[in-house]
Amino acid sequence: MRRHRRWGWVLLPLLLLLGLRWQGEHRRLQARMLGEMWLRQALQAEEQGIYRGEMVVNTLGTSGWETNHALFLRARLVRFRYEYQQGPLRGKVAGCDGKREWRYDPASNTLWTFPCLPALPSQALGDLILENYIVEEGGQEQWNSRPVRRLILRPRRPGALWGRMLLDEELRLPLLVERWSEKGELLSRTVCRFVEELSAEEVPEETFAPPKAAREERVASPLPVEEGRLQDLQEELGFR
Repeated sequence: MRRHRRWGWVLLPLLLLLGLRWQGEHRRLQARMLGEMWLRQALQAEEQGIYRGEMVVNTLGTSGWETNHALFLRARLVRFRYEYQQGPLRGKVAGCDGKREWRYDPASNTLWTFPCLPALPSQALGDLILENYIVEEGGQEQWNSRPVRRLILRPRRPGALWGRMLLDEELRLPLLVERWSEKGELLSRTVCRFVEELSAEEVPEETFAPPKAAREERVASPLPVEEGRLQDLQEELGFR
């Protein structure tokens, strides 16, 4: 009897530890399933054209120079403001006029242009992200008076960038995207602010055009369209 009691005192803590570990693994698995679901829904919503956005970039990070670019041509018309607050994109503008992609650097007044490449399908982009990141759903919260879901992107390989994303629950639109180094340093932050509903007539055509006075340098892509686009996305997402 005493031997059984002794084994009972040993087994009970082990069973409790196993139970706690199972609960933790279950919560992590559930968070990953929800994270992947929200990520794919966001990519699919953009591909199907649920919203329209207008991109506003404060290129100097001050009160100086600003430009508008209607980049998200979608069925539902919603105006948003994207602000690159920190990181390498600050001080530069990127856009597309339907025929070419372009990047403008106000410091040198130089416009680099690239042939327009078709967007990677949402399924392929989702597979690319999930191949390199573990995406976990981190709960619901309010951000700028809108209900959002928080996603955490954990790199699968050491040395890669971490990510945090806030998704608008209604539109599945990323309202905040942050990239962090392995040491916990914030490398870039992009903020999308909801502004107002608008009609197609309210979007002026000149919002599609880059600055006309800029010195232009054309850059031809040596890669096939699909491969080149995939490489661009890998670099943008920090996979390369």
